[in-house]
Amino acid sequence: MIRYVLGGVALAATGYGLKRHIEACNVFTNVKKQNIQEEKEELNHVKLYDDEFEIIPELKKSIENYEDAKKNLRQSSLRELKSAISEINNIDKQEIILNLDYVERYDFKSYSDELIEEFENYTKILQDIKNYIDKNLDKLDLIIIATDDYSNYEEDDKNFVDRFISICTILDKIENTNITNDKETIVREIKRGYGKLNKIIY
Repeated sequence: MIRYVLGGVALAATGYGLKRHIEACNVFTNVKKQNIQEEKEELNHVKLYDDEFEIIPELKKSIENYEDAKKNLRQSSLRELKSAISEINNIDKQEIILNLDYVERYDFKSYSDELIEEFENYTKILQDIKNYIDKNLDKLDLIIIATDDYSNYEEDDKNFVDRFISICTILDKIENTNITNDKETIVREIKRGYGKLNKIIY
C-alpha cells in the first residue's frame, strides 16, 4: 500500500515538474517570438550607420532627428491609419509594396545650410503629419463604424478618406526612394512628396 502511495506522490511530483518545464518552454518560446518580432520591426527602421557609408558629422544630428520622426510616425499613427483604411471596402487604394530590405544611405559627401534646413523642415512635416493623423483617427473610426462601404459615403467623407489614402501613398513612396543620387542634394521626388504632404495638412 505504501509503495502505491509513494508511487502516486512521485508521479504527481513528476507531473508537476513536467508542467513547470512545459510552462517555462512556452514562456521562452513566447519571449523568443516577441524578440524576433521586435528585431523585424527594428530592421524596418533605417540603419543610420554602415561601414561603407558614414554620415558626415555636420549632418548627423539633423538626420537622426529626421529618422526618429519617421520611426515614431511609422510605428504608431501610420500603422493605425493603414489598419483603419484596410477595413474600407469598394475603395481605390494604390498598393505600394514596401521594400523591407531597403536601407537608406545618407551618404552625402558634403553639406550646406540649405540641406540641414531641408531635413529640419521634413522632420517638422513628419511630426505634424503624426499629430494630424492622431487628431483625426476618431473621426475616421466613426465613419467606418457607420459603414465600411466607401460607395455609400457622403462626398465630404469620401474627401476625408481620400486625404488619408494620399498621405499613406506619399509616405510609402518617400520611404522607398533613395534620398540622394548625387550625394550632395535631396532628390526631387522626395522634395515633391513632402511638398504634397505639406499642402494636405496645412
